[in-house]
Amino acid sequence: MDVLTAVALVFGAFFLIAMLIGFASLAFTLWMLIDCVQRDFKDKLLWVIVILVGGPIGALAYYFAVRKKLAGKKTASPNRRKPKR
Repeated sequence: MDVLTAVALVFGAFFLIAMLIGFASLAFTLWMLIDCVQRDFKDKLLWVIVILVGGPIGALAYYFAVRKKLAGKKTASPNRRKPKR
């Protein structure tokens, strides 16, 4: 195998990995945007703008700031006692 073929293989592998990461981040961004639009919460328009402008980073921020918090409220058992203050 000559040097040119090796460089082409390395570049091709890098390009394939970059495309897979790009498609995965696009899919995650669309998933979070659809989730944001379907949920009913206070600052929906702000989060839609953050996801659209921020792309995958905005979607990741939405995931950790809103979606996990709202999902945690749904999974809590209604029969649990509230802690006394």
